Amino acid sequence: MSSGWKLAGATLAYAVLHSALADRRAKEAFARRFGTRARDAWYRPLFNAQAVVATAALAAWAWRQPDRTLYATRGPLRALLRVGQLAGLALGASALREAGVARFAGVPGAWDWVRGAPVRPPMEAQGPTDRDDGVLRTGGAFARVRHPLNTAFAVVLWCSPRMTVNLAAVSAVSTIYLLVGSVREEQRLLQRHGDAYEAYRGGRPFLVPLLSNYQENG
Repeated sequence: MSSGWKLAGATLAYAVLHSALADRRAKEAFARRFGTRARDAWYRPLFNAQAVVATAALAAWAWRQPDRTLYATRGPLRALLRVGQLAGLALGASALREAGVARFAGVPGAWDWVRGAPVRPPMEAQGPTDRDDGVLRTGGAFARVRHPLNTAFAVVLWCSPRMTVNLAAVSAVSTIYLLVGSVREEQRLLQRHGDAYEAYRGGRPFLVPLLSNYQENG
């Protein structure tokens, strides 16, 4: 089996694990075992920790696999692709800033648990979060696209100036997973935020950002 197929299979296995752990049923199982308060406090930090470890392990294994170049760009095209990658990183950074890096990591709930305070509800999926007044934070990257972190990741992958067999395999499987994952995120966000999210998604594109300005609820 070629390394490209191996990488595709490993990426698919990673995606299945990631999706299973993000599923509501996994969270409910955690709550039955440890309690709802512990779930709200610790599930997201533990989920993020395993994602970091699994990603690092996959990347380290992929780095050791034989590979070959499909194409390597030069000159203006290479520079343009680098700009695309920077734009993707900027989009992702904007989304994290709007959502709140600490809340994305699950820090507030864990800190509430440690100090014995009521645990604040963790953010749902990677969508816009709600403020203390219940209003969704839909500014920044969320004003242009509903799933900016998924968009950013895909852009960084496909704008690589040098494309190899292994990178193409990882990018293809990852993109399919990001599409499917974004649909599932929509369902969870609708369950969490109801009409507020329905109104938000009616005026924002799914994965391809709009270049025009939007009025933001920041």
